[in-house]
Amino acid sequence: MFVPRKVTIKDGFGMEVDLEQFKKAGPVVSPPVIVPSSPAQKTVVRMETPEAKAKRLAEENEKERLKKAAEETACRAAEEEERKKREEERRKKEEEAERARKEEEEKKRRELQREEEERENCVSRKKTKNNPEGERVEGAVAAEGGAGAQGRGGASGEGGSPES
Repeated sequence: MFVPRKVTIKDGFGMEVDLEQFKKAGPVVSPPVIVPSSPAQKTVVRMETPEAKAKRLAEENEKERLKKAAEETACRAAEEEERKKREEERRKKEEEAERARKEEEEKKRRELQREEEERENCVSRKKTKNNPEGERVEGAVAAEGGAGAQGRGGASGEGGSPES
């Protein structure tokens, strides 16, 4: 039978493990373990007078009521804040839509006004070209310093123009 003289233990990296570090220096006293007397949970019995019990229950109920009231107040405040925020967003959207509508109406009004002015200009140009009211044109030319009816041959077609 083979018995080795020296045994070496190596870790996963191939290094030799020093067993001296695992030896205990001396007996260490561990704290005593408290073993419960029974595995069942012990019930706590309050020894109090009926008046003390009523007072304690009233205080607990009051604390619970105050807690619920605070939660409700906080909830209402949060809902009110959310409602105001939604109302503000809705109002802003309405104002933006109203502003856009007014801008569109103003744009259409300007376009119609520009078209009306163009029509009036076209009509007035046509009237000045072939004016059925010759006096008005002659008066306008005379007022501007022109020769009036004499220079153009007159409105009635009289005159000594070389073309006639």
